[in-house]
Amino acid sequence: MTGPLRERFLSFADAPIQEALAAIADLEVVLETLLDTARRGWPELPLEEDVFLRHVAARLDDEDPRRALLGLHAEDLYLACAAIHGVPAALEAVDERVLPSVIPALSKIDAPKAVKDEAIDRLRHVVLFGDERRPPKLTKYSGRGALKSWLSVSAVRDLLTTLRDTREIPVDEDALLRRGTFEDDPVMNSLKAEYREAFKLAFTDALANLSSRDRVMLRHYYVDQVGSDALAKLHRVHRVTITRWLGRIRETLLEETRHYLRERLDVEANELDSVMRLIGSQLHVSIGGLLGGGDGAG
Repeated sequence: MTGPLRERFLSFADAPIQEALAAIADLEVVLETLLDTARRGWPELPLEEDVFLRHVAARLDDEDPRRALLGLHAEDLYLACAAIHGVPAALEAVDERVLPSVIPALSKIDAPKAVKDEAIDRLRHVVLFGDERRPPKLTKYSGRGALKSWLSVSAVRDLLTTLRDTREIPVDEDALLRRGTFEDDPVMNSLKAEYREAFKLAFTDALANLSSRDRVMLRHYYVDQVGSDALAKLHRVHRVTITRWLGRIRETLLEETRHYLRERLDVEANELDSVMRLIGSQLHVSIGGLLGGGDGAG
């Protein structure tokens, strides 16, 4: 059976899989069913048909493409595709109806609430927007399992990685925020002695380079503990927009810190990467230490 869906889909598939797909006698019907299921799940999402078909084709292998197509979580994959392409309603749906599903999984892990909240916000940014080095994490979602389960696994892995990187670092959040200095900072104590002064100077310089608006945003979020929802109301934007802003500021701050550290330290790239992973995993501590007493970097 041939038809417009079949021919277009074959043109989107990579060469190694085209032959296997072309051998599926009812490919047109399978694709019609896939599209119908996806659209019924998210009728409000304005996603072009070819955009979704191309997205599906890129996530198939040639072992048994018919079984793979029939087994896809079409609604979840459709939502992920729309979010990747920046459809506002899709971004909001992932944020409001899918991401909250990771909370029960994180609740089973023994970690401070602030660390868990940071993990969720970090996951939101990485999933929806990615960063300068990586595309949105949703691009890796293949549709072979439920999106909520896939995100829960990602959230748990991210939190466990953070805890592993800082497993011997005692964090007294209230004391850190009250202190407003780098003295006895657990991040500083975990760094090698020769890194400590360089990090303090590099981080201070990087923070000073941010705009006053960005520093105020960081202080509200990390020091005053103003959550994403409250910040969204304050700025009259959606929470997803706040996530995008905070992610951009965080990436800029870490990149600038890395730049200044590289200027001050004569270390191999992998060693610098290890330092930056630790700093990134406890960013709320460093920002709290420097901004706890006010917007002192400006």
